Amino acid sequence: MKLEWYRRQMHRPLFSKTVFWRVHSCLSLAVAAGYGVALIWLLLLGSWLRLAVAVAVPAAVFFLVGWLRKKWDVPRPFAQLQEQPLHPHEPGCGCPSRHTASAVILCWTMLLIPGWWGWVLFGILLVLTGLIGSIRVFTGMHFLRDVLLGAGISCLFGVLFDLPVLLFH
Repeated sequence: MKLEWYRRQMHRPLFSKTVFWRVHSCLSLAVAAGYGVALIWLLLLGSWLRLAVAVAVPAAVFFLVGWLRKKWDVPRPFAQLQEQPLHPHEPGCGCPSRHTASAVILCWTMLLIPGWWGWVLFGILLVLTGLIGSIRVFTGMHFLRDVLLGAGISCLFGVLFDLPVLLFH
């Protein structure tokens, strides 16, 4: 996408409304709440391996993405456009998207819950994650590649670490 596209999106009236940013915060809180439910569920089931994976893998993704962001220090769209951010934010460290990476790996965590409930929670969180990633792009907080890279890192970790637990435990 061209840089001008981001400028047009950022100037849409909806994105500057306070209520819009409250909705964005609620989406992030809903994903975090879903994660909390998953941890409690796994704890109550006494599924210690799944619980360990549910804690360790998201933590690893969070720290890896944080390290990559600092290492690469890629400017965000609003910074490249020399625009004020629609929501208070630092101009650098935009790639990969930590919001998206965190939300995607938490979706994977829902699958650690045995049975169909894990899939239901996965589906709900996946929709919320799509909204979070879209908001980050449309508001000029991230380029599309930042969001896709964050999601890709989380999917890679999900396949490498969550999937074996799902298949063999």
